Amino acid sequence: MNPLTEHDPQQVHFVYNDPQFESRSRAATALRELGNAFVGHRTDDETLAAITRWAKEATQSLRSSAPVKRPTDYFEKRYTDPIPLDGQEVIAFSDRTFSGPANPMGMEIRLTRRDKSVVASANFGSSFESAPGRV
Repeated sequence: MNPLTEHDPQQVHFVYNDPQFESRSRAATALRELGNAFVGHRTDDETLAAITRWAKEATQSLRSSAPVKRPTDYFEKRYTDPIPLDGQEVIAFSDRTFSGPANPMGMEIRLTRRDKSVVASANFGSSFESAPGRV
């Protein structure tokens, strides 16, 4: 189990429940891995053309589905909801850019409550690399 990409919903404090949390998180993880592999490797033009076709077809399919409805009460909810338990992973929005495991554009990260703080563990893949070997 990769502790940054696999989440036990029973051990997570969700500010907003996502009924597709597990399936969207798995898909986002696969897309992040694809992005890291794409940035970190070279391949032939035929493979790049196949990736392009697949990505355009997948994009078309997603765009024809129902849009995600965004909650409007976050600022109220963050002060009225129960505080996460100590040691519990915290996910406000499953697809938040910075910390959402269901967002393929973000990084692998886990936020956990520790005492009165939140501790983040992160993995920056090849797509975050700048100078060789550096993030």
